Amino acid sequence: MKIKANGSPGGVTHRCVVLGQKTAARGLQQVLGFTYTKIDVVEAEQDIDLLPENPRPDMLLVTDSIAGGLSPLQLETAKAKLRPHAIICLTNGVDAQTEVALRAVGLSFLGTYETFFSYADAILKCSSRSQTRSPAHPCDERPGLIDARSHSARNVQNRLHKSTRPLKLIRSQMSCRAVAVLAGVPMRFVELTVGLMVSALVVLPVYLVLMVRYLVAGIPVFSPRTIIGNGNPVTIRCFHRCGPLQNLPFFVELMTGRLALVGTAIADWDARSVTPMQGYIRRIKPGLFSLWQVRRASRIAHEGQEIVEWEYAFKKGLVYDLLLLLRGIPSLVYGVGDLAPPPVLRLLDLDIANLTMTEAIQHIEQAACGDRPCSVFFVNPDCLNKMATDRDYFHILQQADYVLPDGIGLTLAGKLLQTPLKENINGTDMLPFVCKMAASRGYSLFLLGGRPGVADQAARQLTERYQVSIAGTAHGYFDRFTESGRVIDQINRSGADILLVGLGAPEQEKWVSRHRQQLLPKVLMGVGGLFDFYSGNIKRAPVWMRETGLEWVYRILQEPGRMWRRYVLGNPLFLYRVARWRFFPIRHQNDTEGPSQ
Repeated sequence: MKIKANGSPGGVTHRCVVLGQKTAARGLQQVLGFTYTKIDVVEAEQDIDLLPENPRPDMLLVTDSIAGGLSPLQLETAKAKLRPHAIICLTNGVDAQTEVALRAVGLSFLGTYETFFSYADAILKCSSRSQTRSPAHPCDERPGLIDARSHSARNVQNRLHKSTRPLKLIRSQMSCRAVAVLAGVPMRFVELTVGLMVSALVVLPVYLVLMVRYLVAGIPVFSPRTIIGNGNPVTIRCFHRCGPLQNLPFFVELMTGRLALVGTAIADWDARSVTPMQGYIRRIKPGLFSLWQVRRASRIAHEGQEIVEWEYAFKKGLVYDLLLLLRGIPSLVYGVGDLAPPPVLRLLDLDIANLTMTEAIQHIEQAACGDRPCSVFFVNPDCLNKMATDRDYFHILQQADYVLPDGIGLTLAGKLLQTPLKENINGTDMLPFVCKMAASRGYSLFLLGGRPGVADQAARQLTERYQVSIAGTAHGYFDRFTESGRVIDQINRSGADILLVGLGAPEQEKWVSRHRQQLLPKVLMGVGGLFDFYSGNIKRAPVWMRETGLEWVYRILQEPGRMWRRYVLGNPLFLYRVARWRFFPIRHQNDTEGPSQ
């Protein structure tokens, strides 16, 4: 462990702790030295205990060169021991799940070394600003304390800036910034071209029509809107009372540079909503297209806006922005504007719970500690096609505690019915959330279904990835009439709290309904072919295909012989049934007779 300390006027020390190898941290020390008067470099997590407790660190900077490798658990441990005001994490690449877990710790910046060196001043300033707006501890709210720290920090920074910077560091930062600027030139050219074309061909004609309306009826052409831009309030203009065309002036703002073509989501300014975790995110220019917009349109933004925006901040670049722009085009088809989603989506005479992923997990968590079994089933277009011709299946879904929407087909159905889904909640996306909830509450899972060995493989993956307790497994190749008693006994003896049944629809729903009173787990979930994905036997479609609603294409390419009929014939049949049910409903006197065809 190496400790470097600089003097500070007035006896006030601004401290930064860096977790990483000394060789990797050397350049960071030089950059940080212009802001912090004391820098501690710790090479291994266990060395944190050797550090003095006071003064409390203003900044914890964690790098992927730390002994043992970068992990959310390691970061949480360091955070608990040091209680820093702000946290920065630097890595040149992590997998998607680790990235999400790192952001969830509450970072003020997560990115690459190159990005940090290019914009170190802005990032450190932004992190400091986040601290003052949302103190991490009550003691930070004492009057005058924040102002005193800020004043002292400025004095130290001014003093250090008078010294001569190392020539090597100056060249390195200039090189990084030059690359960053040059990388933005092509995108800026695209923005100017798009802004000019749309303004001339669309915005100007609409403006002229609204001017006529103003002269005749006195209705204003524009209305102001204050948004977050580069961390500060920025006022832009919208067309006044112009429905879906109200945001057309945003294309003019592309040319002014106040908006980007691709960036973070455009958000209204509210000083109270600024949090330390949003510090660097809000420094990125808002864009007409955003990752949040794409995920929200396809209803797969389960992690929430802040986490999705962090993902964009981590991956932002010329190529990524251009690909995101292409992915954003289908979102115009799936989007439903400002329509308020109802609590229940009624579709083909079936009530489907319209929940977010967070709400669904909360319901499952409550059911797991309840006093009676709770059934949770998912329905996709194929399930609803089967339901239309299978009365028993329809009655079982009617009597279920929760029926959840699965698939882009239900998103389109919700738009057709003008009752939009909150989120597309499928079992594959839900399982990680279920596992994390179960691990935190001490609940155990039983996996039933799949070919022999598949549930065992999935159990090992889930245990390793989410540290969830798996009470037992059993394959799905058993006789439903002669061997169900044995399987039920195995499940009950395992003491599992949550049972995942992957026998395929509608067989799994019928099996659960038939034996519901005999099963002891409190949550009974039908999960289809979920275990094949988590065992590694079948790969999930890339995220970009899920964002654009093309996961079904990927499934056809994987298993064309089995899947083509379900999607190529089944999806149009489902949309036809929805349209006929919507516009030419056949209502039964008693809904329990069966669904409308």
